[in-house]
Amino acid sequence: MRLSNYNIAKTLFKYIWFVRRKKWFLRFPFIPIPPIRWILWRMETAWGIQADDFKWRDLPKLKVMCRDAWAFGRFLTMFTHNEKPLF
Repeated sequence: MRLSNYNIAKTLFKYIWFVRRKKWFLRFPFIPIPPIRWILWRMETAWGIQADDFKWRDLPKLKVMCRDAWAFGRFLTMFTHNEKPLF
């Protein structure tokens, strides 16, 4: 099965919308992003960065982060293609 870049990007946007912060439109900066604690937890599970002691220098290179996010989108797309979506 060949997955298009459009389908992967669409699935990633749906996923981000699904995990957005509750009542995001009431809190500055008014951007539908996930809660910070959830983002830190995901970084801890993905790259082993301690959520309790987060430092920017501990992040992997942007290229690695984008590659991993795209791979996750491909993973999600495989389960949502021609089926009822997971979220």
